[in-house]
Amino acid sequence: MQELKLPRRLSWEKLCQILVSYLNAGADREYISVKDVAEKAGVDEKNISRNNAFFKSWGFLEESKDTPKKYKLAEDAIRFVAAYRIDPNSDAARRTLQNLLMKNEVVKTIVEKIDAEGFDRRRLMAEIPLIVGDAKVDLVGIQSFLDMLSYAFEWEVVEAKKQKPVEQVREAKKTRKEATEKVLPAAKTGVNLQLQLVFTINHDTDVEKLLLLFDKIAYILGLSRGDEDES
Repeated sequence: MQELKLPRRLSWEKLCQILVSYLNAGADREYISVKDVAEKAGVDEKNISRNNAFFKSWGFLEESKDTPKKYKLAEDAIRFVAAYRIDPNSDAARRTLQNLLMKNEVVKTIVEKIDAEGFDRRRLMAEIPLIVGDAKVDLVGIQSFLDMLSYAFEWEVVEAKKQKPVEQVREAKKTRKEATEKVLPAAKTGVNLQLQLVFTINHDTDVEKLLLLFDKIAYILGLSRGDEDES
């Protein structure tokens, strides 16, 4: 069985953009290079290359045996990407992705877990790497994987009901931004900082402490969905 990999550094929407670019470049008919896809997707070649392991392990891509590092869309992936290209919000796109993913036993395990326990994104952020078996991942990659599952199985509909009204979220972010600018006036200088956080998770990891760490990071970056915004 092929080792499963989680996404690296890119959002689910950006991963879909790459898959559509594979289709547009003719990967439904022949094996093509990463360079060909990068030109169409407007994504750095390195970001595509590091995510091809994810695409391969979950059945989206097949690598050429004769010409390594050339890829072709798998049959199930062609159906999904074609439907997604027409309408990302269509039932056809979600259904075809669901069919592709449900061929994997790990996805079946995750689906059963969420059906039984509910879609708790905060806890799943810590548990997914252990379930998948890919311990060294970044936060964006885990979020991207959960977004993929949420999209396919429409869990985001349930999740959205738990979210605060958009106006509340915007107001909370505005307040936080104003407070940060008072404390850190240097932030107004326009410095653009890119931060990558990579964690190694194993079965000895204290999940509760990890969740608290995720919460703190999300709060600092203004991504928190937690109770701190309700005050």
